[in-house]
Amino acid sequence: MGTYLGLPEKIHWSKTQVFAFVRDKLHKRVNLWTSKSLSKGGKEVLIKAVAQAIPTYVMSCFLLRKAICSKLSSAIADFWWSNKADSKELHSISWEQMCTQLSEGGLGFRTLEEFNLALLAKLAMEIAQISRLSP
Repeated sequence: MGTYLGLPEKIHWSKTQVFAFVRDKLHKRVNLWTSKSLSKGGKEVLIKAVAQAIPTYVMSCFLLRKAICSKLSSAIADFWWSNKADSKELHSISWEQMCTQLSEGGLGFRTLEEFNLALLAKLAMEIAQISRLSP
């Protein structure tokens, strides 16, 4: 199956298989970081600037299944809680609590499912505005 502008040309019945490349790309990037000893601040910057930006283009065009979003969030959470490569630690705070706003006591990470819906709503508003302007 080919790609065009980084997106698959055909979407068949299994979206999990079609969008597996996003999960693989995120896993590769996160696995490169886990070998380095980073502070929690460094991990926060990498998650917000890079890890949560990797699936943005795909999410702005397609509605990803909850299973795909949860696997992406799981990979990011595992990176947050790991100390070194191939080590998994107990998650002492739920990911949902970490995704709450800074003012509410969270870290301000994005909830990928809600972000996906927000990007698609933005696209729908742009399409509606263009259709309103054209005769």
